[in-house]
Amino acid sequence: GEDTLMHLSSNGWLALHLLCRHGTSQSALKAIVTAETAMVKAPGGLTGLHLLCQYWAQKHELVHEFVRGQPMAARVTADDGALPLHVLARRGKTGSDATLRQVLMVYPPAAVVADKRGLIPMQLLPQGCELRWTSQQLIESVSLRVQELKERAVKK
Repeated sequence: GEDTLMHLSSNGWLALHLLCRHGTSQSALKAIVTAETAMVKAPGGLTGLHLLCQYWAQKHELVHEFVRGQPMAARVTADDGALPLHVLARRGKTGSDATLRQVLMVYPPAAVVADKRGLIPMQLLPQGCELRWTSQQLIESVSLRVQELKERAVKK
């Protein structure tokens, strides 16, 4: 039941964290992701969605399953101020383009949220980034659009 899903291991991890770190299936993920478990942070402040983005970004169907059921998880920051979008941008790995689009579309303002170092996701893309050019352009265009909307709101 719900009590079992919320049980922390001796190192402070939920079963969800372990599945998101070490790999899982869509059906297992669907069974274990709840509104409560999606928001719980493992040591270091990483949620299950952060862990999926860090270790399994190429498996976009897993991230899709997670954010479809719990879109608010895309708004949770880790201890270093990173959102799941920051994690994806930092990695910039081949095969994670669909995942990046999913996380960005669930929470577009993430494109202009700075981590604790003051960096937005676009600034975290590594040199020689393996993401498709279109994904890099998407982050940049959403960043600009969100910033434009913020400025317009301030003027009113």
